[in-house]
Amino acid sequence: MRLTWSVLILSVSVSPVHCADQNLSAKELAIAKKVYTSKCSRCHEIYEPSAYRDKEWNQWMTKMIRKSRLKQAQAELLTRYTDGLRAQAKQLSIETNRVR
Repeated sequence: MRLTWSVLILSVSVSPVHCADQNLSAKELAIAKKVYTSKCSRCHEIYEPSAYRDKEWNQWMTKMIRKSRLKQAQAELLTRYTDGLRAQAKQLSIETNRVR
């Protein structure tokens, strides 16, 4: 599972994240990734966003955005970024199950 997560992070770092309703430009992606890796890992390990149910992940994001005192633009970008990670992980899971 850790290898899959590493591959997912790597693939996200070289191509735009296609969220359900929005895309991140290369610049937005770089900023979001920086916020994700610097702000989130300051206090805890980086958790796999797709390991959580939507409601639970959204609750944690709301709490952590407040706690980390992100600016609104950072919070919105981080949310789009993690939503993209979650969508890609779900898609990867669907595709992996089809192969089996």
